[in-house]
Amino acid sequence: MPASTANPGVVIAGGGLSAQRCAEALRQGGYEGSVTIVSAEDVAPYDRPPLSKAFLAGELSVEEITFRPAAWHGDKDVTLRLGDQAAGIKLDDRELVLASGATIPYEQLVIATGSRPRVLAAAAAFENVHTLRKLDDAVRLQAAL
Repeated sequence: MPASTANPGVVIAGGGLSAQRCAEALRQGGYEGSVTIVSAEDVAPYDRPPLSKAFLAGELSVEEITFRPAAWHGDKDVTLRLGDQAAGIKLDDRELVLASGATIPYEQLVIATGSRPRVLAAAAAFENVHTLRKLDDAVRLQAAL
């Protein structure tokens, strides 16, 4: 399924379940244009609930919590732009601005950035208080345990 090079296509800002399901729905619905998922994390979209359970306990690996096998995105012609989060939007230019300063043109933009944890100011000074939202957080907590 070749992506259209003349059309900037759909850019999905966010790397979680909503972003993955959006890409899947586009392809299942017959959309043949370019699809790009932009995520601050360095890994493909994965299931977050197991981070605090089976992954943390060492019962599941990263591969087992990832929504799709490694080849899925390539097979479906979905580009993963990992390790560089969305930082802004140039509405008039129809471009997503990334934290690195790079921009990605889009025809349609889906904002699926989710949420971020609230860190209590009083707890921030303690080394034994951890935030658990992302895979990196779970890996650090696992090492601390």
